[in-house]
Amino acid sequence: MKPGDSADYVIGQLDLSHSQINAPANDRNQPNDTGLFAPVGVAVDTAGNVWVADSGNGRVLRFPKPDFSVPQVSIPHANLLIGQSSYNFTTPVATRTTMGAPTGIAFSVDGHLLVSDRFHNRVLLFRKPAGGDFSTGMQATIVVGQADFSTSAASAADNRMNTPMHMAVDSDDRLYVCDTGNGRILIYNHVVTASNDPSPAISVVTGLSVNDRLRSPQGIAVSQQTGEIWVTDPSNNRALRYPRFDLLSINPQAETAIGAIFPLAVALDAFGNLLIADSTNRVGFYFPNIDRAVNAASYLTRPLSPGLIASLFPTTGATFGKNTAAYGGYPTPRVLADVQVTLNGNPVPLYYVSPTQINFQVPYSAPSSGTMSIEVLQASTGLLYAAGTVNMATATPGFLTYSGTGTGQVLAQNDDGVTLNTSLTQIARSKAITIYGLGFGQISPNQSDDMPPTAAVKMNQKPFVVIGTSILTDAQIIYAGLTPGFVGLFQLNLIVPDLVPPGAAVPVAITVDSIPSNQNTSGGRITTTIAVKQ
Repeated sequence: MKPGDSADYVIGQLDLSHSQINAPANDRNQPNDTGLFAPVGVAVDTAGNVWVADSGNGRVLRFPKPDFSVPQVSIPHANLLIGQSSYNFTTPVATRTTMGAPTGIAFSVDGHLLVSDRFHNRVLLFRKPAGGDFSTGMQATIVVGQADFSTSAASAADNRMNTPMHMAVDSDDRLYVCDTGNGRILIYNHVVTASNDPSPAISVVTGLSVNDRLRSPQGIAVSQQTGEIWVTDPSNNRALRYPRFDLLSINPQAETAIGAIFPLAVALDAFGNLLIADSTNRVGFYFPNIDRAVNAASYLTRPLSPGLIASLFPTTGATFGKNTAAYGGYPTPRVLADVQVTLNGNPVPLYYVSPTQINFQVPYSAPSSGTMSIEVLQASTGLLYAAGTVNMATATPGFLTYSGTGTGQVLAQNDDGVTLNTSLTQIARSKAITIYGLGFGQISPNQSDDMPPTAAVKMNQKPFVVIGTSILTDAQIIYAGLTPGFVGLFQLNLIVPDLVPPGAAVPVAITVDSIPSNQNTSGGRITTTIAVKQ
């Protein structure tokens, strides 16, 4: 699904281009089994049936599970009616069998139906017969928020309601009700086995702090996996996340907030991703953000660049799936451990995948400015693990280091082309050293993203290199470009100046297009070194 996608199926209308009341009658006084009048709540049961709170008609309709394998050719007909005695008749009187303005729909663990009736300031429970099904016009068995089934006055008393809107049920059959008119969330223990007019276990009235109050909570969703609670607070233009009930009962405050324009309803998909319907006539999908995408050598916070091998990290608590795998050779795969990474919708080569880190290559053809969208997906299902945007630049230089942290002794070879440069095997001054890194800049022509170059490919511009306090001349930079046999790996072949002071940790840095290898965008610095003998 992408922003702006069209719906595949419509309930309550002839097609996607109509918006009639009680379609096809287009008359508020002619309810039927196909049309709707001011629907405000929807839920899907375990069989895939769609339940709709048809508020304007004072009823709840059940529609059969949509068949998405074939194009829709006709308006769906409801196969069950609750809240009224007939599809063609409505009455707003408060009874066991009638509703005034049903709004929220929820199901207990065993499939019993709960409906909030904002007009009568109550919640009704309709019990599903053991081994059977609901029936049209059936009676409610429990009323919550009123003393009996015939009263409907609003009240701020602990066990009363004022315009209850949406509801949710957790995995322990606790009922969560947005008591909108009273600016609070009411939570009831095991409402399925309760008697009429139960008292709530707790009432939540605070937002992010003791002095921050809910004003008009309207939508609510509870994760069946984690128990976390999401509430829309439209008058404060936000959605709030609360901890699971066990923690909420100790400290009834929200943990975080997401800004939204008068959000009306909230839901969680099967993977725990957040959906918010707001008053700008849209539904927003919220996924775990990508914490950072950085040069896989230096880990500095900088824009990415074409050809760079980058590392990707999720936000705290999120993961990129469950599996770990490394690429086994060229051509570089674009799916690894059932994970796929895309930039602007295009899959990119993957080198390493784990739940907490992904190493991938930015295509050589990627832009060298602006931003790109990035997504991490489960390849087999299309599940979105994380999403975000990354800034782009012409280069993101960084040296590979022995520590693997981006700091300290760089990965380098001495002048014999075999011996690694270390504190025990130092390079002599005036000798050539080869230093390896990533993101050194643009090359022409662009290389394959899947296969390594077979010959040297120079960078488009000479880099600015410093060893110790000596700035290298063009003559001392023998080669700067891609390493034959490796995708995305750069190397510098340098002459160590005679004026470089000897030592086991002599600083070395490269700057490409005014972008340094040893400093991030906020001014933080790292130190990378080589070993130079006396």
